[in-house]
Amino acid sequence: DLFTSIYEDTNFCPIKSRNVVSCKDTSQAASQSYEVFGSNSRCFETSKRNSICLEAKCNAEAQKVQFNFNGVFHLCDGGEMIDTGLGFDVECPELKAICPNLICPANCSGRGMCDHSLEKPVCICDDPFDQTEGCFGAGII
Repeated sequence: DLFTSIYEDTNFCPIKSRNVVSCKDTSQAASQSYEVFGSNSRCFETSKRNSICLEAKCNAEAQKVQFNFNGVFHLCDGGEMIDTGLGFDVECPELKAICPNLICPANCSGRGMCDHSLEKPVCICDDPFDQTEGCFGAGII
């Protein structure tokens, strides 16, 4: 994917100088008025092929990433492009990267259903004898 970050940790942004900058580092200077460095900031890639730091959090009720761009709050699932109204789009980071607590382990391995009604989602396995956290199965006997 053209806009997928090569960096696994979304707390760090690849800046044009190719230095890795932490979005949580409040000593960093914002390159644009809408960019925010702080404890709740995460790295967002843009359609301009650069990265910016924006405030983001998990919205457990909606099961989505919520982020603030220039005073406007957006909800997204992850992967979609959000129009900023400033001539470029911001790519929503994957939900599992920003909100791992909203995702079941291994998405229940395709052998169960994720129960999102709890504060920390849990797998309900298709096999009633499978008590593993991610419906990994006990193996073939």
